[in-house]
Amino acid sequence: MTEPLASITLVAVIDRDVPDAATLARHAEALATCAIDVDLVLVANGVDAATALALKCLVAETPDCMAVFLAEPVHDDLARLVGIEHAVSDHVLFLDPRHDDPADLPALLAPLRDGYDLVVGERAAEPPARGPVERVLIALYRRLYTASTGVPLTLEPTGLRVLSRAAALHVAGRPQAELLLRATTIGTGFPAITVTLPPRATPARAGLHHSWSKGIGLLLSASAMPLRGASYAALLGGGASLLYSAYVVAVYLLKPDVAAGWTTLSLQLAGMMFIFSVVLLFLSEYVIQIHAASAPRSRRHLVVRELRSPLSRRTGRLNLVDAEGKFHLGKPAWLETREGQGA
Repeated sequence: MTEPLASITLVAVIDRDVPDAATLARHAEALATCAIDVDLVLVANGVDAATALALKCLVAETPDCMAVFLAEPVHDDLARLVGIEHAVSDHVLFLDPRHDDPADLPALLAPLRDGYDLVVGERAAEPPARGPVERVLIALYRRLYTASTGVPLTLEPTGLRVLSRAAALHVAGRPQAELLLRATTIGTGFPAITVTLPPRATPARAGLHHSWSKGIGLLLSASAMPLRGASYAALLGGGASLLYSAYVVAVYLLKPDVAAGWTTLSLQLAGMMFIFSVVLLFLSEYVIQIHAASAPRSRRHLVVRELRSPLSRRTGRLNLVDAEGKFHLGKPAWLETREGQGA
């Protein structure tokens, strides 16, 4: 018999539609066949009042469930990072209860027993229809990110994937966490594998303008690559200024009929541009070092409320202190006898 995992936390982002209790129960039962302890973390991503009420009822009747309410709507991957911060299990699972099938979970979780820290569920489906401009922009974006970070990036939705606790904390602690959450590998020391799952219907994709603006926003907020580009531009500008200065001097020495004042004015402009380029280069490099040394931007300010279910599936393993003040590791035998007699 395959040894089950110690514990796993299911993290799901809730925008508008709240899954019913039966759907969550099916996912929890499927996870219970693969892990000893199962927790549920529902991240309410800036929901309205009606959705908040539905979530409160759902948490109240679902064992080992927790709801985290965010102050404002954010990107789904940022909401998942908040879920990582509230997960307490050995593994963190991302899925959408409304679209993902619980029957796919055993195949997804199986590689974890072989020591993998990241397992990505990939649907065997036809690639979405995209125009030539969109395909070129997406390929350029992926190559730009991979060349700057060395991490392969997939721009598909985060979808169904599971991480070990060490890998999840590593991702959440990186400055580019929102982009790294979609990567198919997260670096040396964290083995990753992609598992092919049966195809299922997926939500409709957004348009090119929405996807590109979201990608640029993620790149600007989670990476120093644009600032590094400004640093390279300053370096090229300074080199071009030096070359132009050499050209001005050569013209002054070799050409006899140079207009009066052209040489001094040209050298002055070239010298000013060289100074500005050097200043911009050093400023960019210092800001990049500060960005690399600083901790990831805090996500605590997003959380406005946390709700926990009063129900639990682990009551039989809770530690107890009896009326005499004695500590019992797990449910004591006398309590199990009393419960059996009461039944």
